[in-house]
Amino acid sequence: MKILEQDLKKKEIKVQLENIDDLWHVYNILMPSDRIYGKTVRRIRKENERERADSGERVKVFLGIEVEKFEFHPFTTRLRVTGKIIFGPEDLVSLHDHHTFNLQPLSEITIVKKEWTPYFLRRLDRALKSSETPEFLIITMDKGESCIATVSDTGINVVAKITENIPGKRYNVSYHDKALQDFFKNVLQVMDEHVSREDIKIIILGGPGSVKEHFLTFLKKNSPKIAGIVKLEDASSGTKSAIYEIIKKGKVSKLVDNFRIGQENALMEEVIKRISKEKNDVTYGLADVERAINYGAVDKILLTDTRFRKGTDEDRRRIESLIINVEKSGGQPVFISVHHPAGEQLEKLGGIAALLRFSI
Repeated sequence: MKILEQDLKKKEIKVQLENIDDLWHVYNILMPSDRIYGKTVRRIRKENERERADSGERVKVFLGIEVEKFEFHPFTTRLRVTGKIIFGPEDLVSLHDHHTFNLQPLSEITIVKKEWTPYFLRRLDRALKSSETPEFLIITMDKGESCIATVSDTGINVVAKITENIPGKRYNVSYHDKALQDFFKNVLQVMDEHVSREDIKIIILGGPGSVKEHFLTFLKKNSPKIAGIVKLEDASSGTKSAIYEIIKKGKVSKLVDNFRIGQENALMEEVIKRISKEKNDVTYGLADVERAINYGAVDKILLTDTRFRKGTDEDRRRIESLIINVEKSGGQPVFISVHHPAGEQLEKLGGIAALLRFSI
């Protein structure tokens, strides 16, 4: 994400969205009653065309809307933001009609809030920092089965599952070798698409047995550039579950720790471990976390990215105050995506938990 203009006195910030992560960050920054301005496409109908939904000419216009709802669609790389029109060319649009912005990478928008609280500025800063961190691929592979996923600030996104019926060598060696080569070519095609389109610096290739080593040999022959960024790792299968298995392994922690997903998994594992030990050095739920902060006991406060945004006005004020107080006492707030396994676990604990410096 790039900040193109910023005027906090006017409470407006103009940004350029660069990738799917930026759409996710804007999704978490937006609130109902915010205003956004930008270029968009709107269907302009003549009077006699109004009854037909698909009638009218699609034209580019500069509009402003007051946000009412927004939906994040990671698989189509879009953020849909809907609201009432509050600014636009009077000869083309009617104020108070509804319009939906379909935001995608390279979109430029100006966001205007009633107040850019520390929470929202922190989310914006996180978006700026995450743009400097490349995605990486994790590929799990077994004989005739592969799962390919990108891992980024947005979470784990499975982009392909590839299967191939590979006959045993004892039936026909040539059929076996051809099927295996076709399988490898299909996996490489997906890899190549993502490496060329995204800033992929690391590919972790995992699986049981020797299939992954054979695939790496295939890569060295057919795509030496991609082979040069592949790191091998053992895993139990070629499925999605093996991707989570690889992420949790210590051997790749130095790679994963550069991404929030690795940090978030480690923190949630620590929360669960402390809960099981019953030493009172961890707590969860808004009221109990608030009490721990008042004691000055909180080292890290963990919140799902939806906990603040979807809470009541009173909840949001309390959480904002908690975050400020944690930072004043030297603690650290950590926002965890509900699209990660760690976020799913935290949601079950009420969307908020705290690791404590001492038992209370």
